[in-house]
Amino acid sequence: MQFVHYVPDNSWSEDTLTNNTKPDFAEQVSTGYGGIENVTTVIRLTEFVRAHQGEVVSLYMETNSSDGFYFSSKEGGHAPEILIWEVEEPPQTDTITLINAGDGWSYSEVDPQPDPDWNVPIFDDSGWSSGPAPLGFGDNTTYGTELNDNDGCYYFRKTFYVHAGFEYENLTLYVASDNYAMVYLNGILVDDDSGADHEFSYWNRVVTIPGDYLLEGTNAIAAYVYNNASSPDAYFDLKLDGEMIVNQRPTLTLHPGWNLISLPCIQSPTDIDSVFSSISDSYDAIQYYDALDANDPWKHYHKGKPASMNDLSDIQNNMGIWIHITDTEDVLFEDPGILPNGGQTVTLTPGWNLVGYPRLSNSTRTEGLNNTVFGTHINMLMRFDTSSGSWQDMAVDDIFEVGRGYWMYALTSHVWRL
Repeated sequence: MQFVHYVPDNSWSEDTLTNNTKPDFAEQVSTGYGGIENVTTVIRLTEFVRAHQGEVVSLYMETNSSDGFYFSSKEGGHAPEILIWEVEEPPQTDTITLINAGDGWSYSEVDPQPDPDWNVPIFDDSGWSSGPAPLGFGDNTTYGTELNDNDGCYYFRKTFYVHAGFEYENLTLYVASDNYAMVYLNGILVDDDSGADHEFSYWNRVVTIPGDYLLEGTNAIAAYVYNNASSPDAYFDLKLDGEMIVNQRPTLTLHPGWNLISLPCIQSPTDIDSVFSSISDSYDAIQYYDALDANDPWKHYHKGKPASMNDLSDIQNNMGIWIHITDTEDVLFEDPGILPNGGQTVTLTPGWNLVGYPRLSNSTRTEGLNNTVFGTHINMLMRFDTSSGSWQDMAVDDIFEVGRGYWMYALTSHVWRL
């Protein structure tokens, strides 16, 4: 097995490099397997290259094989050859639940069809009834909302929001119905179970839908459920999941003045100058509140101060940070770190914590908090709106947004797992 390490010192030259003058190497960045004469050994460096875009870097290779490995000089009979491939990786996705089973729905029990546009986002359903799923009547079942016993049909609809810049590779629709259901997404028929005569089950139907059926902004999902004549019961519930593409690098819009942000990617290197090198002329100060340092929680970095007066030097993706933008117009900042491929954690201590949101996709408050229970582990969650300069409580229906930082009041020591 071969081990590849990062070499921070690039001052060496090919003409003077010897075993005695070789520079020190740092962290391991990748591994390779094999080592047969005239056979290429493939070593993956994608994350490392992403983290060091635009830099000149050196790498060091070693092995743990008892046979070692052998490179002759470039003029020799076994001259090493380095080949570099740039490949397009398949998109990474994160499963996001857009509509949960048991969600609230607007519904109409009026037959015939209430309006030709009843299944599109612009339709005004304010005159309809509403209630949580499952919706139905009859049978020995607990309903979220009891419907009237109709010999005919029911109409259900709800809207949900998709934020700008978020793409979905595909959607998965789950339908539980008694008897049959016809489901529309933004007016497009995406599931047709018409003519079926069955009892409900979780789930009667599981259907894959193209992700580009979603609209930026408000979307509508609607269902027509038919209750067969003389049927003693009816039932409806629905869930919609989406595979959101998350390996597009997060880009944050920073406004003039103070912004409360977080960087969801894993930073490497972590020093402030490197992390924010792409906007080095657009900011002058960064602040962080370290709740673990009870005596001196506020940490500062200011370009105009000598290094000895700055006590903030490194940025991690679990930190919420204040950054002061000096430009008079908005600045776009692309997170330069490594895309995380697993759950991240944030350590909370009793009292106020300034936290990051180290995920690559938005989520509801409940989904985002995950193992952290509001009212048990925390009891306040605040965000700052730079555009209006105002503070906002984060209510149960609000959304954790990629790139935002948050103030979180913890009731106990706790590790928040995202």
